[in-house]
Amino acid sequence: MRKLVSVVMAAGLLASLAACSAAPVPYASCEPSGNAALVTAKGKLDADPQAEFPTPLVAKKAQLAVPVHGDGAQVTAGSTVEVTVSIYDGTTGDALETQSGPITAQTIRVFVTDGNFPFSSAAQCATVGSRVVSTGTASQLFGSDSLGLDPETALVVVSDIDAVYLGKANGADQVPQAGYPAVVLAPDGRPGLTFPAGETPKSLAPIALKQGSGATVKEGDGIIVNITGVVWGAKATFIDSWDRKAPTGLLITDLASDGTGVIRAIKTALVGQKVGSQMLVVAAGDNSYPSGSAPSGVAEGDTVVFVVDILGIAK
Repeated sequence: MRKLVSVVMAAGLLASLAACSAAPVPYASCEPSGNAALVTAKGKLDADPQAEFPTPLVAKKAQLAVPVHGDGAQVTAGSTVEVTVSIYDGTTGDALETQSGPITAQTIRVFVTDGNFPFSSAAQCATVGSRVVSTGTASQLFGSDSLGLDPETALVVVSDIDAVYLGKANGADQVPQAGYPAVVLAPDGRPGLTFPAGETPKSLAPIALKQGSGATVKEGDGIIVNITGVVWGAKATFIDSWDRKAPTGLLITDLASDGTGVIRAIKTALVGQKVGSQMLVVAAGDNSYPSGSAPSGVAEGDTVVFVVDILGIAK
């Protein structure tokens, strides 16, 4: 249980049925079926859904239903969704409990596919503003970790789809520039960096690796990004949203003592850019972390490099 709470905190606390062209794994189809069709959830969207269902619910396979259809954008494979999630024990009908209370109306941000939680793929059967009900075992809905529960525990998950964003930068590729790290992307968009030989630079202007065509980022915006950070010349990352399989949020203001905001190099690089862009940002000296504020893995005076995918502007 505590693991889910930590994921929720780290992640930012994370249509018609015919529009689903293929069954989203681990579900057989987008059609309402079995146990999921028996769940009622009449509470307000983005609040306690007040789910009710016959107990004990016996889950043998993952099933879904969409009791509320929103009128927002269709969710597609490969995108990111922000959802308000409630989780119930299929045996008792009660919301799962953690040390901080029941798991009801918890907001998380996850990849629709290839994320930490398989249940999120059900979002492909719906639109923004919809409520999706998923039923199945803990392992079917939450993967091998099973939230720390017995993998065969029957669960009911109610997900209100609040927003949909890109899953990775989708802008037009730009011509690489000499003197910068070379960036190679995996099929899912995760970047890998190769550094040029020679001395570590102390100043390089930010450049676009992909130029998007979406909304423009302004100072003060909250934006949704995938971000990788590495010390110049190092192999290991010190920050990587791809490792968490969940995009993160950035507030585009100056870095404050409470940790909100971003360093000057990132703010300068992202203001004026468009959603869908991927930026390569090199930070050193006054443009990098103030003294004493660098994250673990970054020493005083290090030149650090970020690859930032701009996925959306928070709604």
